[in-house]
Amino acid sequence: MPRTSLTASRFVRVSAIGLSLGLALTACSSQGSDSGSGSSSNPSTSASPSPSATGYPVTFKSTLSSTVTKINEVGKGDDQAYGVQILEGSSQINKTYLRVRMLGTFDYTNKGGQVGGFLELVWRDGTVLGLRQKGTATYDSSSKETAFDADLEVINGSGKAVGTTGTGKLTGSRQGSSTSPLKIEVELDLTNAPELITGDSGSRGTPTPSSTYSATIAP
Repeated sequence: MPRTSLTASRFVRVSAIGLSLGLALTACSSQGSDSGSGSSSNPSTSASPSPSATGYPVTFKSTLSSTVTKINEVGKGDDQAYGVQILEGSSQINKTYLRVRMLGTFDYTNKGGQVGGFLELVWRDGTVLGLRQKGTATYDSSSKETAFDADLEVINGSGKAVGTTGTGKLTGSRQGSSTSPLKIEVELDLTNAPELITGDSGSRGTPTPSSTYSATIAP
């Protein structure tokens, strides 16, 4: 056989081997990406174990009552007000009881304006999930109702929730004064959340430490 034909034959065989390896790697990668998307066979009404495109959806409702309220009224005719408020309530996620606490700040003009602060979820075993909140409050003078709409961002968690990330949305309403009960609905989209929150044992990856650390390994 001429040298040119032998070289071409070897090239064809090498290309075929490379193509086979590429297809095998692609198949392994595809199987690996699907391994974490299994859903629980017993979904609850308060937290769905079916993952979305970015994480696991978790929803709950609660009615919060004010335990501490500090309001400062300023401006012409006291039309502006700012302050802080601590509200507490309870809820259930995956049929598990938890406390809901809001550490809220507000900056109002004519009873509406910016709201901020934090929302935290506390389970009986000491697990905590902390979130930042930022949004607006809108006051309806005819119904005397204040509507709340805020974006949520997970700060981190403690206990079983260490390493959890995600975002969410809080909507709510309050009838009457600023110390009246606040009814809220929360929708979260969580990544690396524990089974305690999602109801799915496959939803948790390797927990991320809540603080940085370093280690030296001896040779």
